[in-house]
This record gives sequence, C-alpha cells and structure tokens, in this order.
Amino acid sequence: MFSVLIADSDGLGHMWGWGGGMLLGWVFMTLLLAVAGWLVYTLARGAESPSRRNESSALDVLDTRYARGEIEREEYLERRADLE
Repeated sequence: MFSVLIADSDGLGHMWGWGGGMLLGWVFMTLLLAVAGWLVYTLARGAESPSRRNESSALDVLDTRYARGEIEREEYLERRADLE
C-alpha cells in the first residue's frame, strides 16, 4: 500500500501522461489533416486556373495595345490567333 502511495503521489493517476499525450496527438493529427486537405484543395484549384488566367491576361494586354494604337490590325489578328 505504501508503494502505491509513492507511485501515485501526485494524485493525478497513472494514466495522466498518456491522456495528455493522446490529446496532443489528436490536435496534431487534426492539424496535419487540415493542412493536407488545404494543400490538395489549393493544388487542385490552381491546376486549372493559371492557364485560363494567363490566356485572358494575354488577350487583355493584346486588346489594350491594339486599342492604344501600339500595334497594327494585321499584327493584332496574328497574335490573337496564336493565343487562341
């Protein structure tokens, strides 16, 4: 009986270390899964967006240059055909 009192002198029980570690494990696992989910979402969304964004951006620049008179109609039509 005396050895039990010495081993459990903090009054928290024998499983205190495991309980705290399990809680920390759950928090870490939740954060890890959240980061992994965010990464997959970002990569999947980014895979289709840049090509569309770059095309429309290039076309916008081309349209603006043509509207300002920086390039001739023939060059405009040729570059537009290349971009499409």
